Amino acid sequence: KRAIEVLEIALLRGTRPQPGTGGLARDFARFRAELVKLHGGETSSLHAMEPRARLRDNELNQAEGLITRLQAALAPLEGMAASKPYDFAELAARHREALIALSADQNDVAIVFEERAGASLASAFDELLARQQPSGLMTPLSDYPEVFQTAFADRMVRRPESARAQLNIFGQLEARLTESDRVILGGLVEGVWPPAPRIDPWLSRPMRHELGLDLPER
Repeated sequence: KRAIEVLEIALLRGTRPQPGTGGLARDFARFRAELVKLHGGETSSLHAMEPRARLRDNELNQAEGLITRLQAALAPLEGMAASKPYDFAELAARHREALIALSADQNDVAIVFEERAGASLASAFDELLARQQPSGLMTPLSDYPEVFQTAFADRMVRRPESARAQLNIFGQLEARLTESDRVILGGLVEGVWPPAPRIDPWLSRPMRHELGLDLPER
């Protein structure tokens, strides 16, 4: 935690660092060089009254170690050319690899895939990558976040139910199977309920079928 605080004080309160973890490392090295000049009485871009000028070497070493770990964790994604399209499955595999590295605890357990939301995310990756073959959908790196969201936007993750809850919000399926003393119907607007099939600008029906994804009307 302290390493994150030091990195924020040193670099993230002023001009935005250069892109990527490589740019972050270069800017941090430049900051440390300017700090050495300041402490040595040389001309420096830093001012002695700045909070970051009071950072100690052991704290800076922690922040530098954090940057190194970030570089290793994000290497699967940062090593890809931004101008080149990649198969959607390959991007997803690298995405999952980076998530595992970023969220690993002291026992190397990826906590990002824990609890309901994490399990749903893991299931999405597993379904896409289970066949271990290209999906056939070539995707520029800049479009991947939107394509990923579009592909799995229909997945719902529900919070654990509380026995003391006095108000329950049900979807269409749950509402058919429960009884309540009082029911309030909301969203009865044409085009909202019943909902119209979602138009997918990225994945056609045959493409969704080939990827093993649900059709828009499901």
